[in-house]
Amino acid sequence: AHPHADELWAAPGQAISALEEFGLTGGDAVLVKGSNSVGLGRVVAIEPEGGSHRVHIEAPAPLHRYIAPKGSITVDGVSLTVSGVGFSDGADWFEVAIIPHTLAVTTLGALTPGDRVNLEVDMLARYVARMLEHRQ
Repeated sequence: AHPHADELWAAPGQAISALEEFGLTGGDAVLVKGSNSVGLGRVVAIEPEGGSHRVHIEAPAPLHRYIAPKGSITVDGVSLTVSGVGFSDGADWFEVAIIPHTLAVTTLGALTPGDRVNLEVDMLARYVARMLEHRQ
C-alpha cells in the first residue's frame, strides 16, 4: 500500500466531486479540454428502471451533435454510456442509465431534476465530426 494512501483517497463511503478535488467549486466550473467539448446540461428527469436509474439531461446546442447512443459522455466527472438521444420541447437531450453502485459512490446519487451538470463529450466523436465536416 502507498505510505500516504489515507491522505490521497476519500474515506470508504464518502462521496466526492472531482471538480471539488481540483479546487473548481462554485459557479459554472468545468475542466476544459477544448471550448467545443464541454458545457452545462440540465437534469430533466430521473426515473427508476429495474435496479438502475435513467437520467434524462438537456444538452446545450454546441454539444448535442457529438452525443450518440452507445457513445461516451462525462457527467460531473463520471464517464457514462449514452442510452438514448432525442429532441423535444425545443431542446436536445440524452439519457444515461446509472447503476446503483455508481449512484452510491459518486455525487450523481444526489442529482435532482433541475440540477445543472457539467458535461464533456467524447473527444473521438469531436474528431470524427470534424473530419466529416472537411469531407463535405
